Amino acid sequence: MNRNEAVFLQVLNSRLEAIVTELAENVLRAAHSTFIKETWDIAALLMTPDGEVFSCPREIAAKRIGMHLGMALQALGAEQPGTIAPGDIFITNDPQSTGGLATHLNDMFLFKPVFWGETLVCFALVFVHLSDVGGLVPGSLSPAAVDIYQEGLRIPPMHLYRRCELVADLRRLLLTNSRVPAQTWGDVTAVVGALNVCERRIGALAEEYSPAEFAAGTQRLLNVSEQRARELIGAIKDGSYRFVDYIDGLPNMEPIRLALVLTIAGEEMILDFSGSDPEVGAAYNLYSYSIDGHWGLTRALADYLQGLDPDIPWNSGLVRPLRIRAPKGSVVNPEADAACGMRVATYFRIYYMTFGALAEAAPGTIPASGPAEAGIMLIATHDRVTGKRRINVGQAMFGGSGGRPRDDGFDGNEMVSWYLRNVPMEILEQEVDVRFLSYAIAPGTGGAGRFRGGHGTRISVEFLTPATVTIRGLQRHQFRAWGVEGGTAGARGEVHVRQHHEGERSLEAVTLLDMREHDVLTVVTPGGGGCGDPFQRPAEAVAADVREGLISAAQAQADYGVVLAADGAIDADRTEARRSAPRAAPPEIDYGPERIEFERWWTPALYEGIADLLRSKNAAERKWRRRHLLEAIRKRVAQGVPTRPEDLPHLLAEPARGRKPQAEYA
Repeated sequence: MNRNEAVFLQVLNSRLEAIVTELAENVLRAAHSTFIKETWDIAALLMTPDGEVFSCPREIAAKRIGMHLGMALQALGAEQPGTIAPGDIFITNDPQSTGGLATHLNDMFLFKPVFWGETLVCFALVFVHLSDVGGLVPGSLSPAAVDIYQEGLRIPPMHLYRRCELVADLRRLLLTNSRVPAQTWGDVTAVVGALNVCERRIGALAEEYSPAEFAAGTQRLLNVSEQRARELIGAIKDGSYRFVDYIDGLPNMEPIRLALVLTIAGEEMILDFSGSDPEVGAAYNLYSYSIDGHWGLTRALADYLQGLDPDIPWNSGLVRPLRIRAPKGSVVNPEADAACGMRVATYFRIYYMTFGALAEAAPGTIPASGPAEAGIMLIATHDRVTGKRRINVGQAMFGGSGGRPRDDGFDGNEMVSWYLRNVPMEILEQEVDVRFLSYAIAPGTGGAGRFRGGHGTRISVEFLTPATVTIRGLQRHQFRAWGVEGGTAGARGEVHVRQHHEGERSLEAVTLLDMREHDVLTVVTPGGGGCGDPFQRPAEAVAADVREGLISAAQAQADYGVVLAADGAIDADRTEARRSAPRAAPPEIDYGPERIEFERWWTPALYEGIADLLRSKNAAERKWRRRHLLEAIRKRVAQGVPTRPEDLPHLLAEPARGRKPQAEYA
């Protein structure tokens, strides 16, 4: 049959998007756990027989187009040759045997081969974040885990259903290792049902297309996206652009340094993370295997390219021109068995680092940084009536996003975690014995700018029964979200707890917290950075922010040069005088005073010297030697003594004579 090529591709792409969107919707409607049915932490994808994403929802679920099923399929073939058949459904959550398809153990991947007759035409894949897969803490995810074995059950790629028959032993193994087995199995069966419906929807296309036509069409969609991505990249100025940022670590460890050199060369981009820290003995490692286009390292660029051309088919063709250089043994490409539960902090930070590098290559098109935070509070209690364990998400807590080149940042929401939703308080209070005392915008937390940064949120929760609480993903409690083009950095996050009728105290992190009845936990999430000179923000917009309680009159005057009378009216003369007075030129990127002070002692040259010195060590030795090296530098900082790169060999020799510690972090 003769077809117009452009029309054929448009119709095919639209039908595929409808099918994969329905796949995601069905999971969300049928899931049991709050974190899936309310917060939406899932992804739904259609993949070629060799594992490349050719369709992904645009509006719901995580857009993980850089995922690749290839290594998982190889692992299946190595264990069970010729194993893929109609009626099969496979399951895995193992980062190592899937080559970084999975990146932490709570993300459970289920994928189903779709056949037309005897021909495998594609895979339908869903991942869902299961509430608990075992491990150190309720909910499985603790930043203090020192290796992957502490984070829960690992399942390499294997059959969950074999020719439509459930593998009962695997089901029993999975549920035995979950603190909430009924909830876990409810979520898994929701995915199974959605995959079966998706298989039927794709099967209906066989009435119009042959397997060869379908395969050719999906490949052409991938090629169209790749070609358009290359054209967009080719329009950006060639060059190498460097950006450095830090992940908040645990209270007893230094911030984790990430370094990116983004090179634009013709129609390709190279993301080189060679200056980043070695892997750490905590849960911040990201399994990428330095795979080109890996979703955890390229999501910002995929979003950027789609922002330039919203009509690009949303598939892995977009990331084909993106090359990755992530050294083995680094925090973005760890050795085997590294802990990885908090990898969200790493890839969220890389998201904004990529924008930071692009800011020099494409000025005027890049937003300021958001906090890159999705603080997930998880509450474990026992039901007061039945005595059964209850584990549920207490809220997904977001900071404000960065100011944008033509608009303010979003209050209480993040671009990097846009697909996650907040949970209505009424549902949470029904699911867990808590009372929410406040859930509101935290005024004054957004960075000042021509377009101000989004404000964070303030959440206070009272516990009505004893509970165990963890909060994963808290970030920007050490260094602020940076502002661009004259905008200032946002405010840092805060955590406060009032326990046992005692006074309020502050916490640096929440790894595992025991709460009694009527204890109160308060979290203030960070604000986003501002974009553009604050003195160029219209005075009327500043006055409106004051009227709405988003900033104070003092902030209006200090940060924006807008002077208000007692009744809130703008004092035009004093405002004009203040705004026209000479002042120092603002930096292109404002990192905030905390980072400036930190880098007085922990210079980029020092960090790079540490990495160079330890690169030749094996993974285990590298970890414990690095720990002692950092402790020695920390002592010198406390004494006011700077450390130069040439001092490092002497400092490294000191702990080498001591006893090797059993774990990196106590």
